[in-house]
Amino acid sequence: MESYIVRVYRNGSDDEQKVAGLIEKVGTSQQKTFRDMESLQSVLESLIRAENINYPETTQIYICK
Repeated sequence: MESYIVRVYRNGSDDEQKVAGLIEKVGTSQQKTFRDMESLQSVLESLIRAENINYPETTQIYICK
């Protein structure tokens, strides 16, 4: 199992979708950025699928606010 650090930044807006951030793989220089909640979900899905070949394609990640 891999470990990641997720840094989420808000720009002072009340809109919960207006976030940006960075996902870092612990122990490496691998980083992925995101610009909103939708792209955060996409990045997380791609990282999970990349780490586990048998991960079902139909599985979805839900981000709770």
